[in-house]
Formats: sequence, structure tokens, C-alpha cells
Amino acid sequence: MAIAIDFSSAKIDVDRSGAIPAVATGKRRAVIHLTKGFRGPDADPPTDNEAFKITGEVDVLADSIQESDDVLNGSWKFGFVQILKVDSVSFTWSGRRDSEGEVFVPLSSEPAWSSNELVCLDGGVPFYNSNGHSGTRKRPQPGQKIQIHITNSMTDHPGLGTGLTIPNNITKSRNFLSGMERELEGFAVFTAQDGGGTLHPIAHVHWHLQTDARFKWAKNRPTGVLRTGLLEFGPPLQSMPHDPAAEALLIFPGGRLHNDIAKDALRKAGQSRLSTQVSARRSLFIPRDFFQ
Repeated sequence: MAIAIDFSSAKIDVDRSGAIPAVATGKRRAVIHLTKGFRGPDADPPTDNEAFKITGEVDVLADSIQESDDVLNGSWKFGFVQILKVDSVSFTWSGRRDSEGEVFVPLSSEPAWSSNELVCLDGGVPFYNSNGHSGTRKRPQPGQKIQIHITNSMTDHPGLGTGLTIPNNITKSRNFLSGMERELEGFAVFTAQDGGGTLHPIAHVHWHLQTDARFKWAKNRPTGVLRTGLLEFGPPLQSMPHDPAAEALLIFPGGRLHNDIAKDALRKAGQSRLSTQVSARRSLFIPRDFFQ
């Protein structure tokens, strides 16, 4: 007697309709978001509703009703393990004039963000969320195995936000948000966990988000424009991710989650001159009409 996953039956569907990178400014914060499900730049708490949805399905074969019960509502679990790969995150605040300087925070670099944690789990360990899977059981013909069709889904809205101003400790002036960029990759892996706790990656889809926003100020209010706004999904693949660090997390899931790492990086950045780079002059790339 045995339970077997029919890996060849696996499918992943991505619904990203309406998920379009955009930038918004509020009274306290600026946010790069994905339009659909966005709650506003000053939402409290600063979390958004779903922008895209990924659904996985697969057939599982069992020899007995008891085993099929175990797959449907017993010790087996089916869901998504999401692994994030942080390629870059940075923020820039600039003075109203050149003499008021600039503050640049390359958040995804050491010492703020450890290079060992640039690839990490997202949402939970091991599964991204606690959504229970659903399934239907197909009554077999005599001598055939019982077929159970399993499905589950996950949703996400990877936004990025920051405050509008920051003090410049060299010029003793207030600096104003002028730039915010991020490049982020995700591996959404449809995965089974058997009754013994072992993970069985079934299929995955890779997504890539690249955003670069620039800001100008008029009458003490900012306006943001996206210079780069890219969200793309690769084809669903019946395999593990072809990334060594992501594969390692699927074999031994653990470590800190992405949001906790990011919060800690922000804290560390404020304590390090390498992570919070304060200058007495503005960058040459800041336009003359940056602040009016």
C-alpha cells in the first residue's frame, strides 16, 4: 500500500490581471505597489490586498480509502512554498538645494542585509500561508488506484514603501525622498508535505519584479514617476527551481522570513555609516527642478 504523487499531472495557473507596477505618495509615505488590491500609501496597517493569484493542482494516487482520506484531510498537506531572492533595494533622499546634501541607503547590502539572507522564505515555514488544500476523489474501476485531484492557491502583493523625509546629519538639513528602487525574484513552489514531514516539490513558477521610482517636490508635496516598472512571470515548470540557494531552502526549510529580515535591515541601516551614506552634496543626477 502506498500514496504516490503523479508529478506529470501537475499544473500551475497564474492570474496577474490588473497587477501593474505603479507609485503613490501620501501624507507620510511613498509606496511602489501593483495597483490591484492597493489600499493607499498611508494605509494602517500598511498591507495590501491580493494583486496576483497562483493556483496549483496535481493528481495523487492511493491504494485504499484510508490512504485517500489521509491525502484529502489527514496528515498530508499541499500548498505553496514561496522563496524570495532580493537582488537590490535602495532609497535616496536629497536636499532642496545642493548644499543640503543627500542620504543614500543601499538596504540590500552589508552590513544592513546579510548576504546569507538575500534568498529566504516568505510568509511562513514551510508554507507561504495556512490555506488548507481541497480535493476530489475519483471512484476507481476494479483493480485501479484511487485518484485524488488536489488544488490550492496563494496570493501576494509585494509592495515597497518608505518615509518622505529624513534628517541629514552633516548639513543639519531635512532631505526629501528622491528615489526608491527594488529588484526582487520569487519562486512559488507547489509542494506536498507527507505525513512524516518530508517536502515533495511538485512544480513551480518564477516571477520577477523590477521597479525604479523617481520623485520631484512642489509646494512641499512629492510626485512619483516610475522609470522602470516590470512584473513578469516565467512559464510553469514541473521541477524544482534551478537556483542552488532556493533548492537548499526546499530541502531544509528554515531561517528568518523575508519581512522580518527587511525590518531588521532597516534597523541596522540606521546604525551604520556604510548602510546610511550621508553626503554634504547632492548627486549630480538630481534634476534642477527636483524641489520647487
